[in-house]
Amino acid sequence: MKSRLAGALLATVITLVISAATALPAAAATSGRIVEIPNQPGDPTNVSRDDLVYPVGTMHLVNTTVGIVSPTLNPHNCLFGVTLQEDSQIIGGTGLFAHASGTFTGTISPQGLLPHNPDGSCAAIGTPSLHEVDMVAFSGTLSF
Repeated sequence: MKSRLAGALLATVITLVISAATALPAAAATSGRIVEIPNQPGDPTNVSRDDLVYPVGTMHLVNTTVGIVSPTLNPHNCLFGVTLQEDSQIIGGTGLFAHASGTFTGTISPQGLLPHNPDGSCAAIGTPSLHEVDMVAFSGTLSF
């Protein structure tokens, strides 16, 4: 099945929206979650990996950050925000998505709270945050 796909994510809940003549099977048209996966040896520093986990199967996602737009950090309260431009690929999976493939382009916009360093300064952006909400918007093509 090949479909045009647009997806949106807020926090860790993902929903697939399919717009095509062929519909996603009802069992797959559901929300899932993102699970961060460790990078593989040899992955460049601008690559990250995730699994998109649904009740009917998992898709393996490889993201490449191609641009960083307007990072902000409030030095008083350590609130941060940034927008990352990414190119992403679905490379296989499990269950219904065992033969999934696709390419996507879009943005991820995390906002959150970084911890303070012992000297009172903010930890660097990229340090695990104390709290974070990500807005994700991608479009592309998915086959499975």
